[in-house]
Amino acid sequence: MRRGLLRGLALAGCLCVLGPAIRAQTARLQLERGPYYAGESMRLQLSVVGFDDVPTPKLDFDPVDGARINVTGTSPSVSESINIVNGEMSRRREVKHVFELQLLAERPGPLLLPPMRLTQGRKRAESAPLQLQVQALPTHSEISVELRLPERPLYVGERAPVTIRMRLPDSMQRNLESYTLRVPLFDAGGRFHFIDSSEPGDVQLRVALASGELALPAQVAEEQSQGRRYMVFSAERTLIPLEVGRQQIPAASLTASEGVAFQRDFFRGRRPTRVRKWRAADRLRELVVRPIPHEGRPASFAGSVGRGFTLEVSADRSVVQVGDPISLALVLRGEGLERASLPPLSAEGLLPPTDFRVPAGELPGEFEGDEKRFSAQVRVLDAGVSEIPALAFSWFDPTRERFETTHSRPIALSVREAKRVGAEAVERAPQAKAPVPPEEPAASPLGWGSHADLAIVADARRLRGASAGGRQVYLQTTLYGVGLLLLVAALLDRRRRDLDPRLRERRLALDRARRRLREAANRAPETALEEVADALRRMRAELPEVPAPEIESFLAECDALRFAPAAGGADTELLARATALVAEFSERAR
Repeated sequence: MRRGLLRGLALAGCLCVLGPAIRAQTARLQLERGPYYAGESMRLQLSVVGFDDVPTPKLDFDPVDGARINVTGTSPSVSESINIVNGEMSRRREVKHVFELQLLAERPGPLLLPPMRLTQGRKRAESAPLQLQVQALPTHSEISVELRLPERPLYVGERAPVTIRMRLPDSMQRNLESYTLRVPLFDAGGRFHFIDSSEPGDVQLRVALASGELALPAQVAEEQSQGRRYMVFSAERTLIPLEVGRQQIPAASLTASEGVAFQRDFFRGRRPTRVRKWRAADRLRELVVRPIPHEGRPASFAGSVGRGFTLEVSADRSVVQVGDPISLALVLRGEGLERASLPPLSAEGLLPPTDFRVPAGELPGEFEGDEKRFSAQVRVLDAGVSEIPALAFSWFDPTRERFETTHSRPIALSVREAKRVGAEAVERAPQAKAPVPPEEPAASPLGWGSHADLAIVADARRLRGASAGGRQVYLQTTLYGVGLLLLVAALLDRRRRDLDPRLRERRLALDRARRRLREAANRAPETALEEVADALRRMRAELPEVPAPEIESFLAECDALRFAPAAGGADTELLARATALVAEFSERAR
């Protein structure tokens, strides 16, 4: 008896100690008031107390057969209170997390919601399971929803129109309180890519997705059937399949809430007091996606699928030396630009690698309106090249089920051998000689030096005579001045020898370029132009860090003038521009 009493007291003590900790974390799942219908969203709310305000507890639950549960939001709230009882003050702080969820039952019948599990560090909580009865919505013969897909098989990467069409009787459209349109195809983001039109519509058709609501511009039309008038809402999207195979498309569905009883509000508007719900569903559909055939693929095919492509190529210069860079601008137009790309420029049918040096890999493109632009820099390797040949671009046309190829126009080039500037032609600054250690000064005529007479002179007359001798004073002043000048010269020489050799070479190269430009001003215009271009090319060879675009642009203009049919040579304005370029680089080299 006594032993049982002790066990009871121990158990009570444990409950007193552990009871608050056990009850500290609780979770409660609530469902909005019914009735509940299949195909219509239901709102769930999960309230959790006993956790810290941060971080948000992690929510987990088992999947539900025949239903989908999505978390739409969460928010914490903190409440604090102070109680004073019998002169004793107690403080209470409660943190509450509220999770908003959305439940969609796919079929009527009993539905059991599993427990909701929450974790935050070492804290745990779990809600009780919840059971509900889902009813079937009545159907309406005059309400319909239809998803229109292409009847033929599609190719991966092909653009194809899809249309969602919703039809309501005119009488119901006037009393329509709300509707929920679901298109499972639009939720299949991993298998399909969609492009929406930027054109405005008559209205916006709202489609409920798992990630939120999608608003599509829609057209409104009126139809007559068997003496009844209907309103038809249709929205179109462009579909691009991303995976090969047979794709099963679940049926689209529509739930409409029709007001059957109304009352006037404060602003004399109608407000429904009683509604009835209707449901319509489309049939299951299938989409077949084929791969791009391998047979007959051109070398200039890079995976583009579409119709009516054109390629336009332009160059920033047409008169060059071997090795000079040429900037190409490539503009692609056609239907299917979203996934269109150019092949490597070294591919067969493009630039021959024996004649051109081209960038490796595919070229990235950028959209500009209804065209896609690419850019590349190439160099001519052979003076015998006379043009940038017509470049090929190939794509697969899904309607004709064959590969198509277009070509750009060739670009004429005037290429001459490059004037090589080797190491032997580049003047180098003379190497700084090693400093010569100063020689030991010889003994001065006044007795200064290592053999100076340091005996103390006590004869007052000798002392007065030495201080009063004007010739000796002038000689001392001159020697001090010469010493100061030699010190200044030594400091300047030390600064010159400490100067960065690379900086000294840059300055010497720029000085040589300025000197050659001054000499070119005194020459005939025909030879002066070549002298100007050669001076800048030599400067570029000696100074690799000089920014190339300015020099290349100027050299391209010089080459164009030299090879022009009516070449006039270098004028004063051209020499001034070249001198300004050298002066600008001189400022940067300081």
